This record gives sequence, structure tokens and C-alpha cells, in this order.
Amino acid sequence: MMEIMAALAGVRVAGNMLGRLLQGGPQTAAEAAPPEQPELPLAVADDSAGRLRRIAARYDLRNISPGELSSLLQELHQAGLIGDQQYHELSLIRLDLDGADVDQDEAVDLLEFYAEKLEELSESAAAMPTSEFAAAIEPLRRRQAWLQKLALFQSAPDAAGLDAVA
Repeated sequence: MMEIMAALAGVRVAGNMLGRLLQGGPQTAAEAAPPEQPELPLAVADDSAGRLRRIAARYDLRNISPGELSSLLQELHQAGLIGDQQYHELSLIRLDLDGADVDQDEAVDLLEFYAEKLEELSESAAAMPTSEFAAAIEPLRRRQAWLQKLALFQSAPDAAGLDAVA
């Protein structure tokens, strides 16, 4: 992020210099430099990643009960790591688990659960109108993608945040 901000500042400086050159104004970098802006503390980015790392470390998506999933989603939401819309969407995972008769305390591999669910739906696609199939599969794919992102973060917590892979 800081590299991008630095690059943009460089582009602004070059643009200012070019504009002043064309207008006959000052042409040095010192004269054309934008006003100094305070740097954002690194703790802003590190804080979110740290909160995500601490929360994610307590859960295993390959061995998680519906009750634990609810706790995970609540913690992510309360920590401000997912918004209301994402929280609502991801809460639908519980409905998928309930629809598959998974008990509240029964551990399940969510990544495998969604892989199987998508495969089953794909196998029945021939019997469905295309629009109905698309409407059924798209939400499942979004949930699966989010779970895969979180699993990726859990396996390499310093690699990315949830939205970095989105």
C-alpha cells in the first residue's frame, strides 16, 4: 500500500512539474512536490491482519461444527473483519449445513462439504433450466470461495488478508 502511495506521489510530482513547465512556472522537484501528508501507521493494516490471524487460529475449517462456524462468523463480524452483508451471506452456510442434517456439534470439513455440494448440483444441471442452475450454483460458489480464502489465510497467515484474494 505504501509503495502504491509513493508511486502515486511520484506521478503527481511529475505531473505538477510538466504542468508548470508548460505554463512557465517552477520546474524543480522541490518546488513541485505536493504538501507532505502524514503517513498512515503500519498498525492500521497490521491490526486487522493480527485480529484475523488470532481469530482464524482458533478454528479449523476442515473440522468445524455448525456451532463453531457461527462463533467464527460472529467474531469476524464483531471485529469488523466482515461487514453486515458478508456476515449475512456467510451465515447461509449454516442453512446449507442444516439442510444436509449436520448436527449442531457434528464436525464437518467445510471445504469438502462445498466441493461435494457443487458436484451434486453440477450433476443435476441437465435437468434444470440454465437460469435456475446459475441462481443455485452462484451463491454456493461464493461461499466456497470465501472458505477457500480463509483456509489459505490459515495455512499462510502472513500471505494475505481476506479481501486480498477477492
